Amino acid sequence: MSFVSAFISKDFASIMSDGQVTGNNKRAVQEDYKKIIKVNNFLVGFTGNGTAPIELIKAAIKETGVVIGLGILNKELLLTLIEKCLDKYRQHAMARINIVLVGFNKGTPFINTFSLDNSEIFQEKFELAESKYRLITLCPFDYKLENGSEGFIFMEKVDVLDEKEMNLDKIIKFQHEMNDFVADNSDTVNKHVFSEYVKNDRSES
Repeated sequence: MSFVSAFISKDFASIMSDGQVTGNNKRAVQEDYKKIIKVNNFLVGFTGNGTAPIELIKAAIKETGVVIGLGILNKELLLTLIEKCLDKYRQHAMARINIVLVGFNKGTPFINTFSLDNSEIFQEKFELAESKYRLITLCPFDYKLENGSEGFIFMEKVDVLDEKEMNLDKIIKFQHEMNDFVADNSDTVNKHVFSEYVKNDRSES
């Protein structure tokens, strides 16, 4: 599994993941596998017990972008592609996959999550609403939150920032610290991180 954190405010979104791929023997088989992708104003992060579904989704997004034009890929198309790819793994009872899609849809911040577990696909949509920001974490199976400690610490750090201080550099730093905390408490997460971000251009396209 992996650890992914996705953060969004009205101005920017940032996503970070570790790079470890863990084999069936719970040993790392790769240390630098990128589990996030950036598509236009959107960021996608993945965790799971295999890389095949991730590669399928990456390929579907790339191929669709070639066919219709990368700039045409919007929120609805990305949600459809992700769900169709996950559907191909329904028959694999052992497949466990979690995905977060975060970004700006015509200037509006949004977060959607998917999970495939026991051949069932679950989707959830989160609104920013009146909150200043939203944080979603996808945690590894071998790591148990202790009252969400690292998430609470992250939020406490962000909550004391005023609007001018809540900048991308600080959020990325906090995400890195959160990843390292989880890596110290999980056999399936490492400290080799990947990070991507998008800014809200408030475009109507």
